[in-house]
Amino acid sequence: MTNLKMLIDSLKRQEKLVRGDYFLPEIWNCFGFKDYTLEESRPGEIGVDPGQFYLEALKYIAAQASDNSIPAERSFKKNNGNLLCHKIIYSAFLRTLTAWAHYPGEPVCPGTFLKAIALLPFLKTL
Repeated sequence: MTNLKMLIDSLKRQEKLVRGDYFLPEIWNCFGFKDYTLEESRPGEIGVDPGQFYLEALKYIAAQASDNSIPAERSFKKNNGNLLCHKIIYSAFLRTLTAWAHYPGEPVCPGTFLKAIALLPFLKTL
C-alpha cells in the first residue's frame, strides 16, 4: 500500500496535467468517476482531466484494498499454504493493453503502468 499512497500523493500535488482534451474508453470508468464530458465525435469515450481521473481511480483501489485486506499469514494458513488457491491470474502487455488515442487527431499513446493500475477495478469485474 505504501507505493500506492506515494502515487496518490504525487497526483494530488500535480496541477491540471493536460491542457485541452484527453479521452479514454468509457468502460475504463468502472469506479464511478463523474467529472467527465461526452462528445458525439468520440462515441464510447469520455473526456477527462487525466490527473483527476487517475487520482480517483487510485483512491478507489486503495479504499477497496483497505476494506478487503486479509493478512497474508492468515490467508496462507487458510489455504493450506497455497496463496493462489481459487485465484485468477492475468497477464498483459501493458504497453498495448492501455494504449489509446487520447488526444484528438494525434497518434495512439502507448500504455503505462499507471493506466494499467487504473484498470484493475475493471479487470476484477471480468
